[in-house]
Amino acid sequence: MTNRNVDRGSGVTRANASFEILRDPHRRSVCRYVSRTETPIVTRAELVDYVAERASDAVETDGETDPRVARRRVATQLRHVHLPKLDDFGIVEYDPDRETISVDREALATHLERARGAIADLQDPLSEQ
Repeated sequence: MTNRNVDRGSGVTRANASFEILRDPHRRSVCRYVSRTETPIVTRAELVDYVAERASDAVETDGETDPRVARRRVATQLRHVHLPKLDDFGIVEYDPDRETISVDREALATHLERARGAIADLQDPLSEQ
């Protein structure tokens, strides 16, 4: 797994990368899932199920929420947007052909610590002095 966007630049750039990862609720759900699972490899179908259950953008059809449409939308977004982005940041290694995701909990922990550190700096009243 590569940390193409993580290891370059200043601490601010690294913190921004961490916030970018956590900006989207689907990516946050993926991060939550991979941090809680004990297996080193998960399937895209597992992630789709987990994220779709938590998605707030369920699609209404004739006044009814259609979970199949919402699940297809989540599956498409994970495949084409979120998993490749998490792969670019080095948190997972996504194999779209096999539809498997190798988990790097250490990289995820690093990003979460950067985000926590940036928030702590904002909350520190002495940081501006």
